[in-house]
Parts: sequence; structure tokens; C-alpha cells
Amino acid sequence: MKLTKLTLICSSFLLMASLIIAEDKLIEKDKFLRINPNITNEVLRAELENLVIEFDVEKQRIRNSFDKKIEVLKEERRLEMKSMKNEFGEKREALFIKYGETRRKTKPAINPNKVKREKGKRPLRKSK
Repeated sequence: MKLTKLTLICSSFLLMASLIIAEDKLIEKDKFLRINPNITNEVLRAELENLVIEFDVEKQRIRNSFDKKIEVLKEERRLEMKSMKNEFGEKREALFIKYGETRRKTKPAINPNKVKREKGKRPLRKSK
């Protein structure tokens, strides 16, 4: 029991330490176009800030266009998989017909006398 408590306490301290360390590390934007804080020329600083904004806009445009392409490809894949499943289902049915096997369309009930409960109602627990 003491070993279990000691293990729980140590693991909680490790978890808290990792969370505290993670708080200190800020996720920064891409450092590709960072502006040096020592630049004193205001015109240059303004141009660099505009360049960073333009870069972010262009990067977002590229991401949006690729997201659209990905969605189109996902839909094509879904439709192709659906048509392939239909084709193989037809081939499977043809094999069953060819070899004279009959398939059951429905699954047999495991517990036919099982009482179905209504939605929202929880089953009563038996007392111990």
C-alpha cells in the first residue's frame, strides 16, 4: 500500500513538472522571416512587417488550395472504394449462385427473448 502511494505521488510530481516546463516553451510562428529587433530604420521595419504579412497571406492561400484538393481526392477515393465494393459484391454473389450455395440475408438472433430497453432509461441494477 505504501509503495502504491509513493508511486502515485512521484508520478504526479513528474506530471506537474512536465506541465510547468511545457508552459514556459511558447510555440512561435515560423522563424523564416523574423524581424531583428535591433533595426532602427522605421521604413525598413515597416517594409519587413508588410513582407511578413504578405508571406502569411500567401502561405494561407496555399494551404487553403491544398485543403480543397485533398477534399476532392478524399471524395474520389470514397466513391472509387464504394464502386469497387459493389463490383466485388456482385462477383461474390455470382460465385454463390455458381456453386449453388444459399446465403442467409439476416443474422440469427443470439437472444431472441431479450427485452429491449427504451432510450434514455437505464437498466435497474440488482442489489447485492
